[in-house]
Formats: sequence, structure tokens, C-alpha cells
Amino acid sequence: MLTVTRTPDDLVLLHMWRDGDEYVRQKGELFLNEWTNVRFVAIPKPPVENVHYVDLSRETLEFPADTFDAANAYHILEHLTPEEGARFVAEVLRVLKPGGVFRVSVPDLEEICRSYLYHLGVASQDPSLHNVRRYRWTVMEIFEQMVREKTGGRMLEALKSGDYDREYLEEKYSDVYRPLLAAGAEEPPASNDSPSRRRRLSRFTPKALYGRLTRRIRRRATGDRKDPGVTKERVRWMHDRLSLRFLMEEAGFVEIQQKDFKQSDIPNWERYDLDCSSLAERPIDPSVFVEGRKPGSSAPVPDRPVAARS
Repeated sequence: MLTVTRTPDDLVLLHMWRDGDEYVRQKGELFLNEWTNVRFVAIPKPPVENVHYVDLSRETLEFPADTFDAANAYHILEHLTPEEGARFVAEVLRVLKPGGVFRVSVPDLEEICRSYLYHLGVASQDPSLHNVRRYRWTVMEIFEQMVREKTGGRMLEALKSGDYDREYLEEKYSDVYRPLLAAGAEEPPASNDSPSRRRRLSRFTPKALYGRLTRRIRRRATGDRKDPGVTKERVRWMHDRLSLRFLMEEAGFVEIQQKDFKQSDIPNWERYDLDCSSLAERPIDPSVFVEGRKPGSSAPVPDRPVAARS
């Protein structure tokens, strides 16, 4: 069984996520210290205190039934097939206490489709570079993440080449655009005698060739770390407020409601505020947020104030 962590007010809260550098930078100090953390991975990662690595596409949550007062799944379900997603939601129901709250956030298919149709119309009427870049990005947002064959895919290629509209990404992705743009920053061209050229030549030394061969053998056993299908980066399904409601109802959740980035029935949510940017009154990652409750009466929640950790 995996170990659990208690909050300062004696609650047991489950936090699950796959990736998100800006999310961890802003909110990691709270959830890494006070929540029980499960990170969705398929390839081993360096150990981190109070983080359990689990392949949620095929593994169960190794916690006893009725363990947690609440659970939060941050951008996990879009990386699971519908069948995998149904098993995952059923597992969360199992480990929640009666009355426990389950919060889900995923990219909003409804909003993405509305955005695509809008920018399709705008670019059709005025195919300026500005409008076409926005239109192309909305197409990638629907399809490219599902079919990409390498990490970052066409989105990263667009960022590297500068073929994107910065203002649109800032509006669309809120805080999330910052590491995306940093990852896509173009490297300056190297001179013939630059350190980068010497590094490229060093790839062909016997030692380097041997190292690549051993890494290739290791990847055959553990999976290719740059294959989006292996790393679970690839989007396997997309959701909206209705599909999430159906998914949670079928698992057995009740009182299913759509929330915004500030609202939640998770006890003491205002202390954590995991979906709200630390930089402004906006979501860290614009999403659709849906919550449900496990049937049964919940234990009373302590209402004493909790001092923030320094």
C-alpha cells in the first residue's frame, strides 16, 4: 500500500496530475507538502518525496477503500482512452470516503470547438497571417495532440519557427503559455568552430556510439522516452461538461456540478486554490472543471483556521 499524507487540519486529500511545469512552480509547495500525490507516468522518474509514480492507464491506486476526504485530478483524463478513463474514475470512487469530493479538470472540448469555428470563419473572410496562424493553431489543438509522433509535435515546431500568434497564446493558455514559449525558443545558429559544432562531432566517437547503443537497448525494455504514445503525452480522448457528467454518473458519483477555477466543494479549497493563477485572477490553465461526490454522509470537516506554512 502507498503511504498517505495528512493536511494540517487532519484531512487526507489525493492529488493526481501528469505534467505542467508552471502548475508545479506555482502550486507545488502546497500540494507536495500537504496532499498525497500521484503523478501519472509510464516511464520511471527520479524519486521525489511524497510523490507516487503510477501508470493510471493500467494500474490501480494502491490505497485502501474509503481513504480520502477529497481527490483532485488535474489534466489526466484527456490522456486516457474512454475505457481507461472509466476505470480510473471508478478507482477514485473506491478510495474516497463516503461523501468525498472528486474534482476533475481537462481541456474544454466545447470551448475548443467554438474557437475553431470562430477562427475558421474569420480566416475565411480575411486570410491575413495573423488570422491564419490563429486558425491553424485551433486545428492543431483538436487533432495534432492526438496524432503526434514525437514530443511537442507540430505545436513545438510552430513555436520554434515563430509561426504562431503570441497574443492569442497568452489569451488562450493563460500562464501555461510561458514554458511553452520558452521550450520553443529558437537557438542561435552556431559558427563552424563553435562549442555546439564540437559537441555534434563528439557524437561519433566510439564512446558516444557505444552509449547510444546501450540507451537504445534500454529503451526497448522501458519504452521510448520521446514517443508521445509511450510517455502518455498524446491525447487519447477529449471531454466537455456533459461527457464528464456521464463518466462520473456511470462510476456512481452524485451531485455532479460544473465549477469554475475558483469554486470547489473540496474542504478548505480556498487554502490551496490549485486552479487559480498566483499572478492574477485567472486560471493557471483554462479548463472545464466538474465535481462529483461519493454517495454517503461525509465526516464533519474541521472549521478551525489553518495557519499557512512559512
